[in-house]
Amino acid sequence: MVALTKHLFSGIAGGWLAGIRCHRCGRCGPALATAAILFLSFDLRAQAPNATAVPGAPSSAGAADTPQPANPPPTPPPALAARKLPGQVVYTAAVGSDGRLHDIHILFAAHVDFVIPALAALQQWTADPTDPVRPGPSGNRFLIFNQPAATPAQILAANFITSPDGEAPTDRPRLEFLADPVWPYDLMVKGTGGEVLVDFTVLANGSIGEIRIRAAAHPELGKALRSAIESWRFKPAIRNDAPVAVALEKRFVFRFGGRAGYPQDPLTAQLLADARNGMAHSSEGLDGRLTPIYRAPPEYPHGLIGPRAPAGSAQISIIVGRDGRARLSRVDSASSEEFGWAAATAASQWVFAPPTKDGQPADVPVLIPFSFAPRHR
Repeated sequence: MVALTKHLFSGIAGGWLAGIRCHRCGRCGPALATAAILFLSFDLRAQAPNATAVPGAPSSAGAADTPQPANPPPTPPPALAARKLPGQVVYTAAVGSDGRLHDIHILFAAHVDFVIPALAALQQWTADPTDPVRPGPSGNRFLIFNQPAATPAQILAANFITSPDGEAPTDRPRLEFLADPVWPYDLMVKGTGGEVLVDFTVLANGSIGEIRIRAAAHPELGKALRSAIESWRFKPAIRNDAPVAVALEKRFVFRFGGRAGYPQDPLTAQLLADARNGMAHSSEGLDGRLTPIYRAPPEYPHGLIGPRAPAGSAQISIIVGRDGRARLSRVDSASSEEFGWAAATAASQWVFAPPTKDGQPADVPVLIPFSFAPRHR
C-alpha cells in the first residue's frame, strides 16, 4: 500500500530510515539545509475502505491474545487515559545479544500519543534473544497499554461522539483508531478557534461513510475535522448478530485545554509562541539524519474517490519537536485543498527519533512532499 521513493528511503524490518535533502540544491546533507525535506509517495489504490485499512492494526479481540514479553506494560499518559482509547501499538524490533530491543519502528498506534510512551517502555524491555519477543502471526509485535477495559459506549462518550441528536447512540461501534484534527496553522497563530460539529456514518465494515459539517466556528476548522474523521477506524456495531451502519456526531473545540479540545502541551505552546514572535528554527547543524519512528499514512480524500479520481500532491511543513513528535502541521501547497488536509492530518501524527544539535535537544523544521495515486471505488 505504501510506495516509497527508493533512493531516499530504505526498508528496515517494516520501518523506514529517511534521507534529508537541502531545499536549495537538493543534494546537500543536513549541515547545509535550513529545513529538512523528506520525499515519499503514498500509493493508496489498493487500500480498501474497511476497518483493517490502517496497516498492521490489530483487531480488539486478537491483540489482547498476542504473547507479550515478560516486562511491565506501560501506562498511558493521563490525557489519553481519560479518552479511554484502546492502548494498542504494533511494532517491529530486533533483539540484541543482551536481550535489549533495538531498531524499533512503530507500524500502528490507536492514537499517536501512545507512540512516545510505547517507545520509552520498549527501550527498557528485555527478551530472550533465542525467542525474539514471540511475534504474532503477521511477524509484527503487539504492545498493549495497562489500562482498564472500556466499553464502546464509554469510548464514544469520552471522545465526545454521540448520535446526531446529541444523545448516546443505541448501536455503538468500537473506536479503534483516532486522529485529532490539525488546527489550521494561520488560524492557530492568530488564536482563532472555536467549536465544530460534524455528522458522519460508520459503515457496517467499520470504515467512514458520509460526512457532513453541521456547524463550524470557521469553515477551515470544519474541513480540518472532516479530514481527521475520514481516517478513523471502528469495529462495527452489531445488531441481531449482524454488523450495522451507525450515524454519529463528533464535537471538537479548537483550543488547548478544557473538554473536547487539545490537551495542554508546553512544547507546542513554546513553538507557537516562537511562530508568533517570528522566531525561525533551522535544521543546520543536526547531529545526524532525521529518523522516522512512526509515520501515519494519509487517507485519500473521500470526496474525490470515484471513476475519475485524480492524482494529487501536497507539501506539508512541520516542526519536529525535541521529543520527536511532529507539531504545527501546515499546508504549504497542494493540488487541491482536500489533498492538503489529508497530508497535513497524516504529517501531524509522525514521530521521529528526537533530533539533537551538538548533543542538545533541538526543534527542527521539516518539509514533507506527499503524492497521492488515484483511488477508485
